[in-house]
Amino acid sequence: MRQLFILFLAISFQSVSGQQYDSTFNGNGFVTGAALFDGINMTEDPADILYETSTGKLIMLNQYNGGGSTLLRFNSDGAYDAEFGGDGIEEYPFINTESFINIFQNGDGYRLTGRNSPEFDTYSPFLKEINADGSINTVFGDDGINTVYGIDSFIVKASCKGSSGRIILVGYEVDWDIGAGIMAFNPDGSYDASFGYNNLEGFNYSYYRSVMELPDGRILVAGEVQFNPGEFSSAMIMCLLADGSLDETFGVSGFLFPELAFAHNQFVIEEITLSEDGNIYGAGFVSTPGDGTKEMIIKFNDSGELIAEFGDGGYYFLDSIIAIYPVHLVTDISNNLYLMEVSHPEGDATDQTIIHKILPNGEPDFSFSNGVPGEFLIQIPGMASYYEITGKQMIIQPDGKLVVVGKTDGLSANDDFFIGRIITNEAPTAIEEHEIIKTVSVFPNPATEFITIESERFMQSLEILSSDGKIVFSSQSKDQSDILDVKNLIPGFYLLHIQFGADEFVNRYFVKD
Repeated sequence: MRQLFILFLAISFQSVSGQQYDSTFNGNGFVTGAALFDGINMTEDPADILYETSTGKLIMLNQYNGGGSTLLRFNSDGAYDAEFGGDGIEEYPFINTESFINIFQNGDGYRLTGRNSPEFDTYSPFLKEINADGSINTVFGDDGINTVYGIDSFIVKASCKGSSGRIILVGYEVDWDIGAGIMAFNPDGSYDASFGYNNLEGFNYSYYRSVMELPDGRILVAGEVQFNPGEFSSAMIMCLLADGSLDETFGVSGFLFPELAFAHNQFVIEEITLSEDGNIYGAGFVSTPGDGTKEMIIKFNDSGELIAEFGDGGYYFLDSIIAIYPVHLVTDISNNLYLMEVSHPEGDATDQTIIHKILPNGEPDFSFSNGVPGEFLIQIPGMASYYEITGKQMIIQPDGKLVVVGKTDGLSANDDFFIGRIITNEAPTAIEEHEIIKTVSVFPNPATEFITIESERFMQSLEILSSDGKIVFSSQSKDQSDILDVKNLIPGFYLLHIQFGADEFVNRYFVKD
């Protein structure tokens, strides 16, 4: 086991932490602000973001102050696209208190999903069609929107668009006794009456949180169910055929119920996504008696079987933290997984947003970091702290760059939106652009009393972090070599963070025997 571990370290020594904010995007990697208004108590609440493959532009779906929605389109450099809405922004006043969920590309235009509520406790799903210039396609549906009023108690939570062209919506019912719901719009935007509106029966309570269409046309739905009154909910993945009937060849009679080896309270799958190898990742959380909330990832195949080689028997758990929940997950072409989470580290309502990278075998990539090993903390320029940042959505561009959208109340008196673009450590261009030095040696490893650091460039500062992310040593350095005393460190795994300049650093790992 030690030999394998040292091999991992040796491989790590050859790599440089290339992840950083993309300076080609608005100069610092971020676009922030208010979509329409900058008065007191104006709020922005981004719902989704889309990468337009034909142009490289980004389109953000946003809601403001409970009174309307906006689409904002940006060029690849982060500048507002003046060809859209005249200034890059198009406003759509709310009709019947609309609530938007997702945006999808539709030819050279867009389609928006959501629900509207013409009166109390009445919720109907809708599809809205937008032209390429941001104007509403008024020939579609009823003045640009197709609302299915025959479904009137369906609270839409998520939607997806697959290769079939259909847009599928899932969520839950106002009356929980009825069961979670699923419906679909045809490729032409009409309600798919043959698929219908189907509710999950046979459980005391059910809630769909995520949906995806597999390449073969089957539909995966994830969420939670409660088997009996008074019990805590259990995580659930269900597979349907294209016509909405249950695929009984998947898992056990159409269902996969992940089972945990420890006592738990609420257990939920929040997000599912398809990896390049054809398997599926699911992310969620589990609350445990007296041990807070654990974030969890599972990996399974399209037959509903857990991939035992991933993590521990198909499961990977992140450390417990107060009020943590996953927001979104994406995979790259190498089957690496990126999970964005929002948590309350201070135990109050202040949010921070972190991205984790998990390797295909279910191990964390500790080199994916801008501070704590294995964590990339979203840090917006101009903010005094990073505890007022709420990530809402994350996508990955074809070039491997991550795009994160969310809101923050740390820049003004309002809740402003933000879009950030990140170059991951999978992109070699990040190393070339910043000319970060590759030759940094740390020895001996494992170490007992001292470690020696040798570099081709002058170092500015050194930090040693423990495996739980705590800084256990820090010092300034103005030399190309240094010797650190580590004999008082507890035996274990440590990260050495070496800073060369404002945006230039290298992480190295060592073991203290």
